Amino acid sequence: MTEQTKPYIFISYSSRDKRKVVPEIKRLQRDRFRIWNFLGIIAGQNWTQETALALDKADVFLVFISKNAAKSEQVRKEIIYAVSRKKRIIAIHIEETQLPPDLALQLGDLQAILKYKITDDYYYLSLRRILGSELREPERLRTPEKVKKSIDSKDRQRLPKSRTRNNGTRLLRATPILGGLTGIALALFFLRANDSGNNDVRSITPLRDRAELPHLSKSGARQEIKKYSFFCYCGETWGNPQGAGFPNMFKDYGNGLIYDQKTGLLWQKLGSYKAVTYTNAKDYVARLNSDSFAGQTDWRMPTLAEAMSLVEREKTRGLHIDGRFDKLQSSLWTIDQLNKDWVWTVDLQKGQCKPTRIFDKDYVRVVARLKK
Repeated sequence: MTEQTKPYIFISYSSRDKRKVVPEIKRLQRDRFRIWNFLGIIAGQNWTQETALALDKADVFLVFISKNAAKSEQVRKEIIYAVSRKKRIIAIHIEETQLPPDLALQLGDLQAILKYKITDDYYYLSLRRILGSELREPERLRTPEKVKKSIDSKDRQRLPKSRTRNNGTRLLRATPILGGLTGIALALFFLRANDSGNNDVRSITPLRDRAELPHLSKSGARQEIKKYSFFCYCGETWGNPQGAGFPNMFKDYGNGLIYDQKTGLLWQKLGSYKAVTYTNAKDYVARLNSDSFAGQTDWRMPTLAEAMSLVEREKTRGLHIDGRFDKLQSSLWTIDQLNKDWVWTVDLQKGQCKPTRIFDKDYVRVVARLKK
């Protein structure tokens, strides 16, 4: 199937809603959905003709409804044309809008998502389900050879340079030997961690209620990172660049969730669609619980240990996290505070954690225990 014949989405919206709609288009593109982009029209071409041709070939017509869109003559024409061509139409209402009678008649029986009435997670999960997988490009996975080369390259970069004594003789590196021993130890660790019959399975239990404990100090963070051999690629006292990383056992759980069989934790697959302050992060969690997201009301931000359990040594799609998770959330708030003004966050781009000021902005990914 050529690029021209692959199914794609035509998106219609008022230019006055650009600030609200463009981030949604970019989110779909990050999620590998194929979208026709009117910005690709060459200057001098007939805009109306190019739009009509693109709409003719599109598989889905996605329109963002707003007060501005209701007044837009171009949006009106595109809706009428899409209906006349019997296109599959999805209307996303970004605000409460009284549609003109003719548009109300055109869109009356079609699929609609009232985005302004639901949480962002419900909205995007619903949209993904409606759009389906045929409109997405397949994920490009790295071949084992490329992964091996990446690992070998990084290991070579971490080898210390040979030093020279004052008398000119060179000191031999002990690192290759130690590396071999370390590799054996790591192999034994992973075998032990994945042995379902072993009672010494590593997990992050029991959960600690941070509301009843003092703040998590830097030394406390260091102890947790060392205890679980988390990978933390930084030069701070709590850094652990030689950490093996936590041996998660993830599986898709449906409803926008991922279950870690190793820790018993249920993770949000997506997360907040934009970075927010710590106060707004708590509001985000409260809204999910108020809406009984995925049938549960005990969602919360993860502890530092729980968030660090997601960090992998190698990157997948630019982040140190399993590819099942959405790549937008590049840094995560935790529930652990260093003090009243600083909170521990996890940077998935760099594979590290750090204290962050409460009025700075990071993303939210909630977690809960699986209800039995």
